[in-house]
Amino acid sequence: MNASVEPSTVAFSRSLRAWIVVLAGVSALAGFAAGMLVSMRLGPEPEPQGPFAHYREAIVQEFALSPKRELALVSVLDRYERQLEDLQARGLRPLGDLQAIRGRRIHELIREVIPPSQRERFEELSMLGTTGWSFFRF
Repeated sequence: MNASVEPSTVAFSRSLRAWIVVLAGVSALAGFAAGMLVSMRLGPEPEPQGPFAHYREAIVQEFALSPKRELALVSVLDRYERQLEDLQARGLRPLGDLQAIRGRRIHELIREVIPPSQRERFEELSMLGTTGWSFFRF
């Protein structure tokens, strides 16, 4: 049977198979790349980073803070985190009247970040211990 097949037909069929394999490989790589792009866009959002990240995210979402106000909030929370780290580095525990004063001060600084029209709501939420909003209330 092989005697009746012309050499050019055999070369063409081998060449065609090679192109089919190449096309399948390229298609698989393209599909993999597309899948990675889609998963990056549709995947879970990254966890918030930084001190008090979840508290910051809750404040930003609840009060729809502008980027400028969010940056101010991050600054306040970073300062508070540094204060706590400084106390720990000196071997002190953040307890007692000093911490209560600092907590009230941080609360007031956060309140200043909140848009004036929503500060009353912030105070209401801050008084509710079960919601987690009493974070800076001591």
